[in-house]
Formats: sequence, structure tokens, C-alpha cells
Amino acid sequence: MNIRVDYVTNNPCYQSGRTITPAGVMVHSTATPGIMAKPFRDRWDKTETQVCVHAFVDDAGAVQLLPWKHRAWHCGTGTSGKSANNTHISMELCEPDPLWLIYRRTLTLRSPQMSGFDVTRLQLELTRQGCDPGLPDGSFGPKTAAALTEYQSANALEADGSCGPKTWAALDAPAESLTRFDPALTADYFGKVYDNAAALCAMLCTLYGIPAGEVISHAEGYALGIASNHGDVGHWFPLQGVTMDDFRRLVRKKMEESDFAGQVQKRFGLAEETINYLRAYEYGDALLEKLATAE
Repeated sequence: MNIRVDYVTNNPCYQSGRTITPAGVMVHSTATPGIMAKPFRDRWDKTETQVCVHAFVDDAGAVQLLPWKHRAWHCGTGTSGKSANNTHISMELCEPDPLWLIYRRTLTLRSPQMSGFDVTRLQLELTRQGCDPGLPDGSFGPKTAAALTEYQSANALEADGSCGPKTWAALDAPAESLTRFDPALTADYFGKVYDNAAALCAMLCTLYGIPAGEVISHAEGYALGIASNHGDVGHWFPLQGVTMDDFRRLVRKKMEESDFAGQVQKRFGLAEETINYLRAYEYGDALLEKLATAE
């Protein structure tokens, strides 16, 4: 898996310079569909940013924002008064555009215009139902609002031109509705980001002697009393037919298959940046295996 080291040196979390002894890994999900690892990293490389994770992961690989043993600001404080910020390496899984359909944000006419995959699907469904929103350009403009008002009037809904919970429910009702979330829309992307995240967790667990069972989601961190009340990744994984237990099994499998990176780092005393560079190299896995097994 490709890991790009690109520290957010302007972020106050990076500048704090605090470190941890890693005892676990916490997996988050961004809840901002359509923004991938590098653009998200750039958003957080600002002096006013008050959050930070160790890495963003997408279908192409990972971007590392902090040294792995740096204390990140990723999960707040839990009900126990403790925080996994002090114990866990963290990563955010970037979400693809179609996940806008699961958030069901209220779409309304405003300036600047709201835009996204959910707007495009709304426009397509309105067209399918005989209301003309214009071209499906993904922007909620006056013509889309007018078509939505027409649809609402025809379906005994409040005709306010805004797409809220009741209007979404009505749009979703037909079996052939285009506003329903279909897991097939994200299956290919999910398979790649899921595998990349598991590979990164396996690498980190190997490097720091962390059992695969200590890889948890933000939601599980909340249940343990060591993180704030968030539901990720429980809002996404089940839609793709997997659980965190499945994820931990994959991490464990990857750890068992190859411990070459950890062996090389311990054997030659290499910095984590060097290990990441070797892993990103086209033939990096083969090189690490040779270095680990060389007499």
C-alpha cells in the first residue's frame, strides 16, 4: 500500500509535539463524502484547525499527517474521563460521493447553491417522476426547487421546495427510486479503502506490538468510555456487508501473512519514514522480504 508522508506542520496538534506509547488503533470515517486523502490533509494543514488524525486513507493509499507516535486530536474524551488520544494511533477513511445518500441532509435553495451526489440523484428522480429540474448538474438551483415544489404538491407534502426527511421518505418509496442508497454504487471503492485501511492497521500493529483486537472504531471507543459520542464506522461498514469484527480478522490475517516491514525496522533501526518510503516503492514488499530474510 502506498503511504505518502506529508505532515501538517501548520496544524497546532503537530506543533504541540506531544507523544504517546501506541496501545491501539482507532478507525474513523470522515462523514464528508467526495473529499479524498490529499485534499483533506490540505484542509487540516492550517493554524486554526483544532483536530488531527495520523492518516487519511482512500482507495489509492494513505496520507500520513503526523508521526505515528505523535499524540493526535481525533476522538475527544469519553464518559470515563479518559481519551484514546493518549493511547491510540488514528486514521480517517475517506468516503465516496454516493454516501451523501445515507446522510439525508436537507436540501434547500440558498447561496451558494448546495451541490453533490444527492442533489444529482434528486434531480434524476424528479425527472423520472415527471417533474423537470433541468439538467442533472448536481446543483440545487431555482429550477430544481420549482420541480421539487411541483412534486411535493402532487404527493400531499408541504410544498416548500426543500427536501427534508418527509420528502426524502416519499422519494425513496418506489422500488425503482433513484434516491435510495445502493451499496453497489460504492462497492468497488469500499473494497479498496477497506483493504488499504486493514493493511495500514496491520503495519502499525506489527511495528508497535499492538494486538489486532485493539483495533477499534470511534463508535467502539465511545462504548469503552474513551472517545466522544460518534457512530463511525458503524454507519458505513454494515451497508457494505461487513463489521468491525470482520475488519479485525482481515488485519490479523495481514499481520500473519507478512511481518517483513516490522522485522526490517527492528533489524536495521530504520525510521518509520524510511519504512513508509520502502513500502510505497513499486517493488517495496519484495525488497522488505529480502531485507528481513537476508542472512
